[in-house]
Amino acid sequence: MSTIRQVALLMRINKDYDRQIIAGVSQYAGQNDWSVYLQDEPHERVPKQSQWLGDGIIADLDDPETTRIVGRAGVPAVGIGGYSYPAQLPFEIPYVATDDVANGRLGAEHLVNCGLRHFAFCGLPATPYNSWARHRERAFVDALREAGYNCAVYRGRHRSARNWESMQRGLLDWLDGQETPLGIMCCDDPRARHVVEACRRSGRRIPEDVAVLGVDNDLLMCELCNPPLSSIQHGAVEIGLRAAEVLDRLMSGQTDMPQWSVVPPKGVVQRRSTDVMNSPHPTVTEALRFIRENAGVPISVSQVARHVAVSRSTLDREFRRCLGHTTHEEIERVRLDVAKRLLTGTDQPLRVIARQAGYSNEQYFSFVFRNAFHVTPGQYRAGNDLGRSRKRT
Repeated sequence: MSTIRQVALLMRINKDYDRQIIAGVSQYAGQNDWSVYLQDEPHERVPKQSQWLGDGIIADLDDPETTRIVGRAGVPAVGIGGYSYPAQLPFEIPYVATDDVANGRLGAEHLVNCGLRHFAFCGLPATPYNSWARHRERAFVDALREAGYNCAVYRGRHRSARNWESMQRGLLDWLDGQETPLGIMCCDDPRARHVVEACRRSGRRIPEDVAVLGVDNDLLMCELCNPPLSSIQHGAVEIGLRAAEVLDRLMSGQTDMPQWSVVPPKGVVQRRSTDVMNSPHPTVTEALRFIRENAGVPISVSQVARHVAVSRSTLDREFRRCLGHTTHEEIERVRLDVAKRLLTGTDQPLRVIARQAGYSNEQYFSFVFRNAFHVTPGQYRAGNDLGRSRKRT
């Protein structure tokens, strides 16, 4: 008869990011007969040690008090949260986190692909518990520099939105000095909401004057913004699964656990806040719009050229001048973006995804996909699977 593991989840259940991680842990717990302690009331989040005979802990270590509790708990534990490197922790513990470098680079790629040429990052004043913001910032700035662009950075003075009016004044003063159209990546969705509100107060249009991108894809926060916020979606369910696997091995007596593990983001969930195609050339802007609107149709470069009433050679020349690549490359990029979203967000068969992404058949779609990403569509889907079919090993 197997022993039921007693596992405590010390997490912020009011945060969408943590709830997705909990969903991943729940999948593993259901497959492996765990009893899970999880409470949403702050004063009940940590069980009394005299009343809870636990085997292990998975904890969000963004909170200093939780970190102290885990450090003296005396049971195997795995950390998740905002720490960027285990060396910052006051004790040794396996840690599973989002890939903040990948977040920053993905944000830069998304805004560049919107046709923007002026960029900024809006972060937070540094604390021991928000190094994730600095790593996203650095990766975003570095990716833009590699692509030939400069990037302004703003962190502000306030760490809490309780200083709302003063925070807004600081953002307004900073925005006044930025060229538009501007693409801003924010360190997370709450910070993006601050920027959206500052733009509204200043009369700047989103996305026409300022395109805003957040991180976390917190649905409530994204829909609260006007217009709705585009955001990078973490592989949070996978983080929960991986943290549970590591904890299970620790509770079984294994000690050779990696101290540091990162999970890449799932991609950008685009909403109105970055739904813009900006270019110094109006013909290119209209061509970009036409390509986006027909992403699921097998259109050709000649069709795009006819739509904007220029020759194919002229259109390619302007695309190279404005965007650094050809019209055909842009069509393929948009199609593959659609395909990646369908592969990771649906269970549709490849033949259906190929058709919805604008490819005439599954074989050609697979050929193009493998050339672009060095994996087949099936391998890409498997590598980004949320773990629905994962079994205990």
